[in-house]
Amino acid sequence: MWYKILAPKVFNEQEIGQTLGSNLVGRVVKLPLSRLIDDITKQHIHLFLRLKEVEDGVVRTEIKGYELSRAYLARLVRRRTSRIDSIDRVKTKDGKEIVVKSMLITAHKATQRQRYLLRKRLSQYIQKVVPEYNWEAFILALAVGRFQSEIKRRLKKIYPIRHAEIRKVELC
Repeated sequence: MWYKILAPKVFNEQEIGQTLGSNLVGRVVKLPLSRLIDDITKQHIHLFLRLKEVEDGVVRTEIKGYELSRAYLARLVRRRTSRIDSIDRVKTKDGKEIVVKSMLITAHKATQRQRYLLRKRLSQYIQKVVPEYNWEAFILALAVGRFQSEIKRRLKKIYPIRHAEIRKVELC
């Protein structure tokens, strides 16, 4: 029997595909965000959706994770720039524990002290702001780039930032 796979409520429960088989609950589907919001510029962003319930030939999903493609990330890093990575474990407003893996790319080569300060402030900002979001609202803020632009705006006072990206978010 064929089952329709529906996106989460955040994405208006639109049909994202069909699947054949049994034991569907718990499976994970990876798809580009561009398929959900009809914006081709978001094809480097991938969402992981877990199949959570089956009823009447329809499978409902929930968001399990968010990830940027490796090709996109590799393209951002250039010579004479610094890449700063941070990994933070945070709880959202709705009680879900998540791991946020973020990355900054500076406009020029930064000193060790500047990189240290940027990483520290980035981590502090994530620890402070993410608990104000619920899980799905946080993923939506990442999808439209609002969260990343705010990080860039706050940290550019320490050192010029070319890119601020959340490269991966996953539920613990």
